[in-house]
This record gives sequence, structure tokens and C-alpha cells, in this order.
Amino acid sequence: MRVFFLPLFFFFCASSMAQSTPVKLLTDKSFMPYSFLKDGIPDGLYVEMIKRVDEKLVDYDIELEFSDWGAAKARVKAGTILGLVGPYYHAHDWEYMYPYSIAIDHDHLITVCNINVRLKANPKWPQDYEGLKVGTIAGYDAWRKDTTYGQQIHTVNFFEFPNVNLALKGVDRQIVDCTMFEQGSFSAHIKLMGETGEIKKPENIYVATHISQNAIYIGYSATGIEKGNFPYALDFKKAFDIAFYELLNAGEFESLYQKYNLSYY
Repeated sequence: MRVFFLPLFFFFCASSMAQSTPVKLLTDKSFMPYSFLKDGIPDGLYVEMIKRVDEKLVDYDIELEFSDWGAAKARVKAGTILGLVGPYYHAHDWEYMYPYSIAIDHDHLITVCNINVRLKANPKWPQDYEGLKVGTIAGYDAWRKDTTYGQQIHTVNFFEFPNVNLALKGVDRQIVDCTMFEQGSFSAHIKLMGETGEIKKPENIYVATHISQNAIYIGYSATGIEKGNFPYALDFKKAFDIAFYELLNAGEFESLYQKYNLSYY
């Protein structure tokens, strides 16, 4: 296995002389500890998982490209890239994304709040946040929907931040009362931003509510598949799913969760 690093790309290339089909997938460039660029080098749980899957694939070489989440979704919708690593299941409301891989992870959606915000003990989402200003991350529009009925939440005043760093700074500086976050990502970012001094008192930001647990997938471009841009799509999906399942069953990912300080299934 030879690994090539390109600007905003991570290319897994098999050392075999046999011709393999290159497959491009997109992922978020700043979703630490899952997928991110560290000093320009790709890193994260999903990056390493996909690398291990790629090592098992005979007929395909995976090229992982990094992008802003919103821009990544737009490219999947346009059909110019085969798939996106990291979305929830959205076949019911994103008509351009289907099919999906088997679940590659599960995330934990939470709210984090400034200690100066008046909230009752053990607040419920969304009813106990009525009238508060709550941050979200650009492109993560599913977070604004009720997890039970899938309806848009109108009792909360949402404020969209372009990235997770600014969302945490928004809570720290009380631009918003709280923000929605993925638990593992919050833990990684609050630790790093406390160490760098970007947030002076990390202890003033706390986890207030555990909203939901959600399965994570690779979502494929229905648009691109229907246009015939990726004639190998379904064969690749099957090969990826089988390889991932075999690695998961063998416990090959457990050490990666430990490496990134994440709970293992």
C-alpha cells in the first residue's frame, strides 16, 4: 500500500500491478476527531477507517477529498463526486443522496451551554430551550429538526456558525446561549482551544443535554449514479460494505477509537 498526500486529498493506492479503479469520496475538512487536516495532513477516525478498508479492496483505490460540509453536499447533489463520508440517513429528505453504506459509526448529538445561561436542571430538547439563542454549524441542517417527528423546530432562535471553532467561541463569548454539537467533536475541540488559549475558561462551557444518537454512513450521489457518471458505484458500495463489516467484526477499529479518545460502540 502506497499512500499519497495531495492538497486537500488523501489518496490510498494499492501497490499491486493490477489496474484498480480510482474512487473519490468527500468528507468534512474540520470535523475533529473524525475527519480533519492537521498541519495540512489528513487525520481522523474516518480517515483511518477508510484507509483500512481500502487496503482490503482489490479492484478499487479510494481517494478521500476534504471540503467544507456545505460545499461537499453541493457536489454530491450535482453528481460530480460519488459519495460523502459522514452524513446521517437522509433518503427521506435529500433526494440526491442514495444509496447509503452500512453504518460506519454512531454520533451523539448534544447541546453545550455557557454557565451563565439560566436553564433548569437536566433540560429537555427542545422544549426547555424555548426563546434561547442556539448555535448550529453550517450545512448540518438536520440538527434543527425535532428528533422524534422530523419537523423543523420553531421555538428556538437558531444562529448558524460557519465552523465548529466559531460555534464554541460563540458560546464562550455569549453570542449565543448554547450550541448544538457532536459529543466527540466537542471534547476534542474544547480541549485543543483551551490549550491554545482561544477559549480562556473551557470549564465555563458544559454539556447540558444529550439529544440523540445517530448512525453515520457514506451517502452516495443518486444524481451522479443516475447520470451514469459512476458505472462502478453499486459494485464499489458492496465491496466497501463487505470489507468494512469484516474489519468491524474482527475488532480492527477498536484501537482507532482509543487513539481518538472515543467510545467504541
